[in-house]
Amino acid sequence: MPATPARKRPAQNPHAHSAHHPHFAPNRPTDSAEEPEFLAALEPRLAALARAHSLRTSPGDERIELRHVLKRELTPYVGQDSDRVNLEGDDLALDREPAIALEMVFHEMVTNAVKYGSLSNETGTITVCWHRRKDKSGEHVHIEWVESGGPPVESNGGSGFGSLLIESNIAHDLAGTLHMQFNPGGLHCVMDFPLTKGQGNDS
Repeated sequence: MPATPARKRPAQNPHAHSAHHPHFAPNRPTDSAEEPEFLAALEPRLAALARAHSLRTSPGDERIELRHVLKRELTPYVGQDSDRVNLEGDDLALDREPAIALEMVFHEMVTNAVKYGSLSNETGTITVCWHRRKDKSGEHVHIEWVESGGPPVESNGGSGFGSLLIESNIAHDLAGTLHMQFNPGGLHCVMDFPLTKGQGNDS
């Protein structure tokens, strides 16, 4: 079935919007028979949450490199130097709270890629690129996540907890915007959020 264009809808933050995809994990079940599936989806999220919050108490510099956050989620699936993942961007140091929010976002993105997207086969790739930009309101971080070479994307506009978690982290924790486009060749996700004072410096 050919992919349909992504739907835009207002997030609770009026500046954020996204499209949802059924491949992101399901909502809480209403039937007790579905509880095991729900718990199986919830368990890795709790582990990811604990891992993300370890950034808050880890020793060392108060800021966390964006590249480091990405590698924490991707390396368990593709290894340290896989040619299936391209990370393109300058050094960008984030405060710990934004880093925690992004780690939860990347966990959902990686999980989806492994189950249904470009990491679900032997040939698909992910490119993540980022840069800083300026506008009248100040400096922002612009991140693009692009998947290619995976199975054909099918989207029926359904929503799931994973999509809502991504949207919530971007809109509320980062005060940013989100757009997810499910193209036939793979997911294209664009995130943009403001840098707080002190972020973005690598020293």
